[in-house]
This record gives sequence, structure tokens and C-alpha cells, in this order.
Amino acid sequence: MNTRIDKICCFTALTVSSFMLIGCDPDPTVERLPVTGEVTLDDRPLSSATIRFISDQRSGDAATVITAGKFQFDQENGLAPGAYDVVVTPNSPELNEAIEAIQSGDRDPLQTRTVPARYQRSGALQATIDPDADNHYRFELSSR
Repeated sequence: MNTRIDKICCFTALTVSSFMLIGCDPDPTVERLPVTGEVTLDDRPLSSATIRFISDQRSGDAATVITAGKFQFDQENGLAPGAYDVVVTPNSPELNEAIEAIQSGDRDPLQTRTVPARYQRSGALQATIDPDADNHYRFELSSR
């Protein structure tokens, strides 16, 4: 049981560290574009999670919260044109609930995550930000 709590604490620390890096713009002269979208899981809006766009071109990563299946980056915090891997992860309240459940001896809710593990890693979802497009994306996740 201590191993699970250690893993949860480590994951939480990594998540916080990642958020501290958000907003560190490597090149403020790069054009930023607003990006909006929707994320569903099994045809239902994903209630709460974090979506992260990871660039392979050093144009800067960006992350925001998904609320009621929707996310948005305004122009100031937007994304530079280019290709991105997209990663969706559950938010911290799920981790807090997991810690409470583990400590009380209940079933570990991390074993039944709201976001399937394959979407929490690079490679499953991609987006290309284009200055000549509306940059509205719909990501349809599946638990199967």
C-alpha cells in the first residue's frame, strides 16, 4: 500500500512541476494562435482533465484544463503553428480521491481512471496548428 501512495505522490510532484513550466515561452516572437476544442470519452463530454500539446519543434508546449468537455487557449497563451502530440491526463482531484480511498482501505480509483492510459502518453492523439485554419479540434477518446 505504501508503494501506491509513493507513486501517487511522485505523480503529483511531476504534475506540479509540469505546470510550473507552462508559460515558459522559449521564443516570445513566435506567432501564437488561439486553439479551442472538445474532448469526449465514450461519446460523453470529459468532465474534468488536463490537455497538453507537446511540440517537437521547440515552439513551446502548452496545457489547459478541460471543463465539461471543452478547452480553450486564447491568442496570448495560444500555440505556435506546427505539429503536436496531444496528451490528456486526469486532474489532481482524482489523485486526492485515490489517496483518501487507499488510506481508508477502499478500492484504488486509479485502477479505473477516467482517462485511459493510452491517452496519457504521447502518440495516441495529434494536432496540427495551422495559421490558415480555425484550429478547433475534437478528440474522441474511447475506454475500449
